[in-house]
Amino acid sequence: MQYRVVDLSDMEISDDASEILVTYSIGSCIGVTMFDPVVRVGGMVHCMLPSCKLDPEKATENPALFVDTAIPELYDRVTRCGAGKSRLVVTLAGAARIIQGHGMFRIEERNLRACEEFFAQNDISIRKSCTGGYEGRTIFLNMSNGNFTVRCGGKDEVYELSE
Repeated sequence: MQYRVVDLSDMEISDDASEILVTYSIGSCIGVTMFDPVVRVGGMVHCMLPSCKLDPEKATENPALFVDTAIPELYDRVTRCGAGKSRLVVTLAGAARIIQGHGMFRIEERNLRACEEFFAQNDISIRKSCTGGYEGRTIFLNMSNGNFTVRCGGKDEVYELSE
């Protein structure tokens, strides 16, 4: 197996069963995966901020930066590769409160809310959500079987496609 790294504010799509998509150090950001087990295509995005209204020009340059542009773009890309909406297995991770205190920005909460709103509005269910808390996470999407792995606090939790 070979790892394909999804950087911060980045997105990758794959149909290569020999790949594992991975993104590291998801703190207040949100990581999203989509996988269709029938056509074996999937993707991952690591979004930093909730709304492209903060900087529309940057959103045009890099839609993966903002949740409200990244998630629709990820969905469009996997469906253009043959994924079916009704078959999508969607997972979320991140939205942790990395900075302690009474932060007025609450980026983690806004990121999660923007993500959940997209899926609710488009009638797409979220299979697994590993969000919140106070620790960063690393996530993996195994393209050979659709398994989703979350590494948090040095421990791996594997969520098999069949779960």
